[in-house]
Amino acid sequence: RNLPSEKLPLFSEYGYNWLNKDEFTDFIRKVLAVRSKYLSIVTDSTPASFTPLQADNDAVLAFARSSNKPAERIAIAGNTDFAAPATFTLSLGTVKKTVTDLLTGRKFKVKNGVLRAKLGPGECVVAEY
Repeated sequence: RNLPSEKLPLFSEYGYNWLNKDEFTDFIRKVLAVRSKYLSIVTDSTPASFTPLQADNDAVLAFARSSNKPAERIAIAGNTDFAAPATFTLSLGTVKKTVTDLLTGRKFKVKNGVLRAKLGPGECVVAEY
């Protein structure tokens, strides 16, 4: 009674047009596959598994999740500006020359451990590094 469907749009018949021509089921499958692959990282609640990363653009929010069993690291960077693209640099401290967005397959160059990239409005990337 206190939370009718109008207040909880996810559960409202008006929350999402499920008959929309823009289908995103494949994207959700991809997100779930990445989550499954890195389940030990994303479900690790220890503070040591979470590291804030400092981008040189205030619109970019970035952090890393890591695990020592086995040694894995993923970085997540998102453009919090939904109206404009964001160019940024982010120190990852990796020896890799490129990282690949696990959701889209887009490749980003890394030089001396520093990622330089541009994200579209509201865009987010997830990469193993």
